[in-house]
Amino acid sequence: MDENGVPRIASSFYCPLTMTVMKDPVQDREGNSYERGAIMRWLEIKDTSPITRNKLKWRHLTPNRALREAIEFEEKRRQRLLEKRQSQKSAM
Repeated sequence: MDENGVPRIASSFYCPLTMTVMKDPVQDREGNSYERGAIMRWLEIKDTSPITRNKLKWRHLTPNRALREAIEFEEKRRQRLLEKRQSQKSAM
């Protein structure tokens, strides 16, 4: 829980390169997900996975729609909970 009593975002929603919640996640052949822009910048200077160090090419990346939808769902749920908590506080 955060300071507002809202559950924290799952660590799997964070990009391992940026350490921020992903908005446009892509997945490599090994099942690792990254924020699209971050992994594309990585691959401009390296040709390996930042996690496994195995060879990785940009064409091996596919959109991770299921993860994106899960993140969007969770963010909306958290926003609703936060709004509910804030309205409860102001009603006191």
